[in-house]
Amino acid sequence: QDLRVRELKLVDASLSEKQKEKLERTFLEAKWLRNSIVAKGVFDWKPADGVWVKLPDGSLEERQLTTLHSQSRQKLQQQLQANVKTLASAKVAGRGVGAIRFASRVSSVEWPTGAVKIRGNKAFLPKIGSVRVRGADQLGDEIANARLVRRASGYYLLVTSLTAKPEVEELPEGEPVGLDFGIKTHITVSDGREWNLSVEEPERLRRLQRKLSRQVKGSNNHEKTRLKIQRLYERLDHLKDEAANQFAASLKDHSLVAFQDENLRGWKAQRGFGRTIQHSAMGRVKT
Repeated sequence: QDLRVRELKLVDASLSEKQKEKLERTFLEAKWLRNSIVAKGVFDWKPADGVWVKLPDGSLEERQLTTLHSQSRQKLQQQLQANVKTLASAKVAGRGVGAIRFASRVSSVEWPTGAVKIRGNKAFLPKIGSVRVRGADQLGDEIANARLVRRASGYYLLVTSLTAKPEVEELPEGEPVGLDFGIKTHITVSDGREWNLSVEEPERLRRLQRKLSRQVKGSNNHEKTRLKIQRLYERLDHLKDEAANQFAASLKDHSLVAFQDENLRGWKAQRGFGRTIQHSAMGRVKT
C-alpha cells in the first residue's frame, strides 16, 4: 500500500459560531497543556482535566480542558517526550542544545487512528462535530490518522491514508535526460531547454513586514498584519509548488532523469546567493 498525506480544507461557510469557538479553544488548550508539561519538567506526567496557566501579572490560574480530546493530549505529550530524547541524543553527540521552550502559539493538534470519520464531503471531528471539507475525493481506502492544522487561510485536516499500490505501468521510451542546477539559470536540461523557477516576493509583503515591525507586539493590529503576511507566504508556497510541478511534468516522457545531488542549502549560505535560492523552486524539484 501507498502511505500518503492528503490536505483537506474545512469549508469556513459550513462552520457554526460554536464550532469556530471550539476549534480555537482546541488550539488554546493544546498550548496550555504543552506549557504546563514544560513548566513541570516531567514529561511522563499524566495531566488531569485541569492545568495551571501563568497569567501576564505572574499569578497562576487553573483552567479546565473541555475541548481537547484525551487522546490528543496523549499525542502531544508523546511528541514532547520524543523532543526530549532527540535533544538528549544531540547532547551525547557533542552538539550544543538548550531546553524546550514555552510556546506562544500551537497550530497543530493530532488525533489517533479512528478518531476522525470522513464520509463523502463531511468529516466528523471529536468534540467539534460534523464539518464540510474540500478534497475528500483524493483520500485512499483507509485512514491512518489525522492532524488539525490552523493557518492564516483557514483550518485544514492533514489526513494520512493508505491506498492500494497501482499496477506497474510501462516505462516511457523517451531519451534519457540530464539536469544541471545553477544560480543564473536555475535548471538547464541536456536537450538545451532552460528553466527559471523563481517566484519573487511582492512589494506588498515588504510593506507589511515593515508595518509589523512598527506595531505593538500582542496588539490586535499586530495580529491582523501577521495573518496577512502568513497568507502571502502561503500563496508564494503554492506558486513554487506549481512551478515545480510544471517542470516535473515536462520530464514525464523521458526514460531516465539524472542530476547531481547539489547542496542547495550550502549555496544559500554563500554571499549573494541566499535570496536567489530562497525565491526559487529548485529544492522542490529535487524532492
